[in-house]
Amino acid sequence: MAFDLANNYRGAHLVVQPSDLAFNPPESYLYIQDGLIVSCGVLYALCYLFYMIRTYRDKTCAGFVEFT
Repeated sequence: MAFDLANNYRGAHLVVQPSDLAFNPPESYLYIQDGLIVSCGVLYALCYLFYMIRTYRDKTCAGFVEFT
């Protein structure tokens, strides 16, 4: 009963790479891996947001605009 929530989400992970499956990792490893992937995406989005705010405030672009 204590682990009902965890058992409901068993196998609900982001895409697991074949190299990870070859080691037959425990379920907790995959949850940690998913958390790190999502947190890196959130961090990237925040950095991009702060970059856009600074660019708008300074009215200058800090790099080349490659794709216009």
